[in-house]
Amino acid sequence: MISEFINLPWPRIALLFGVFYLLFMFFAWIYADRILFPFPEPKTYKKDDIDFFVLTKSGLQIACIQEVAKEPNGLAILYSHGNGEDLGTLRNRLRKLAETGCDVYAYDYPGYGLSEGAPSEDGCYQAIDALYSHIIEQTGRRASEVVIWGRSLGTGPSCYLASKIKVAGLLLEAPFLSAFRTITEITVLPWDRFRNLQYVQLVKSPSLVIHGLWDEVIPFRQGKRIHNELPEPKNILEVKEASHNDLIEKGGHLYEESVKDFINSLHDN
Repeated sequence: MISEFINLPWPRIALLFGVFYLLFMFFAWIYADRILFPFPEPKTYKKDDIDFFVLTKSGLQIACIQEVAKEPNGLAILYSHGNGEDLGTLRNRLRKLAETGCDVYAYDYPGYGLSEGAPSEDGCYQAIDALYSHIIEQTGRRASEVVIWGRSLGTGPSCYLASKIKVAGLLLEAPFLSAFRTITEITVLPWDRFRNLQYVQLVKSPSLVIHGLWDEVIPFRQGKRIHNELPEPKNILEVKEASHNDLIEKGGHLYEESVKDFINSLHDN
């Protein structure tokens, strides 16, 4: 048995594996971003629904909306949405977030909704940079008054920005280790997108991670590991029986209270 194993044509097996791996890399290079950024089509809103545009450093116009809190607490939420969404699907959600006392700002990634350009990792980073600069420059807020909030795909630009700037807080819903590792769990390509696991190690802000135990898109263990890598103070809400898209519904009162307590703790600081 051992001799048969040793006498297998290992050079040919290695060559065959190498060929398949190169083919895999080729198709990943061609199709990865198309799979990673499934923006809604047709767009779910019109130009009249936009509150303002910001300009990225590469010259792209990024569509943005805002919700003003009725009872402001001085904080602002910079919200990055998930995949398959655009600003037209977010209004009710953002109004709900404004009930926390925070003014809320959200944007569409390049290629989504009325934002110019094509979707890309760098484009998402430029877009969140541009909106953050707008919040600081136009409202007079300091970094210590901004809460970065990302959901699913939105945890990518959120972790990126929070790794550069010490803000009031970072809230991540269903975060992943990196875009490609969402499926493989391990690094199988020489390139990747949205390396959250690396970015969170540079974060210096308080954080809250929310993840569904039954998440079928981004396994809960990935959110748990992201939480483990974040600095103190930090907390994690494990939502039982919640999948990827029903965290709020399944989390219910516990979800709302966890978010409220987190925001209040930042305001107290």
